[in-house]
Amino acid sequence: MLEPIRRWPLNRQLTGSDPLGRGRAVASARTEALRQRTGTADRVVQCVCPSLALSAMTGRKARR
Repeated sequence: MLEPIRRWPLNRQLTGSDPLGRGRAVASARTEALRQRTGTADRVVQCVCPSLALSAMTGRKARR
């Protein structure tokens, strides 16, 4: 019965160490489980920026 109330962001904000609600107090379990798309990259490759149509070389992370 009390578990849904404990998970409620306002409750975590008021009872935890994040009174302004800018950190862990407002993060859901789904948000905590998210990881970077490039977190498993093992190399950096050179590519041309397609959105600006410039020949600006940028580094992109990639997996083999």
